[in-house]
Amino acid sequence: MPRTYTSTAKWFHWLIVLLVGLELLIGITMPGIRRNTTPGTLVDLHFSFGLTIIVVMVLRLLWRLTHPVPPLPRETGWWEAAAAHVMHFSLYILLFIIPFAGWAWANGVGWQVTAFWIIPMPDIVPTGWQYTWLASDAHVYLAVLICVLIGLHILASLWHWYFKRDDVLERILPQSSFTDRALAYFDRFR
Repeated sequence: MPRTYTSTAKWFHWLIVLLVGLELLIGITMPGIRRNTTPGTLVDLHFSFGLTIIVVMVLRLLWRLTHPVPPLPRETGWWEAAAAHVMHFSLYILLFIIPFAGWAWANGVGWQVTAFWIIPMPDIVPTGWQYTWLASDAHVYLAVLICVLIGLHILASLWHWYFKRDDVLERILPQSSFTDRALAYFDRFR
């Protein structure tokens, strides 16, 4: 069994990192959404990237279900393995729930969700849906939760790189001369 993720799995991982980063940046900078707010460029872009995350996550999940995950290093403790599985499962779940909660919130306040201003998406809840504000709260609070989990995920990878000195971080990095040079540079600090 290979010790690293496939190129496709790495591509999905880093594409999701980019999309989530863009979503968080747009979500923080777009105007506050209130009862009489109408979607504008940033809100529509936020919708579009959210829909893109759903599509990429479906493809990523299908890839993951059909391709084995590389094993953790032998010296990995059971609690580390369990924590890694819980972390990955939680991130996968949140990467589906958060965009759908946002979509439900938008439909509940009467907004048409479109993909990049071109493809109108069907409403998943009716305007005036009684749980619209629950969807709103879920979207916002789960976005905060995913930020915390992403932070922990990054800290765990750095823990493996700097302190455990295993290959957990390296197995998700793209294979390139740039990656090799970056790892060689940062290896000086281990």
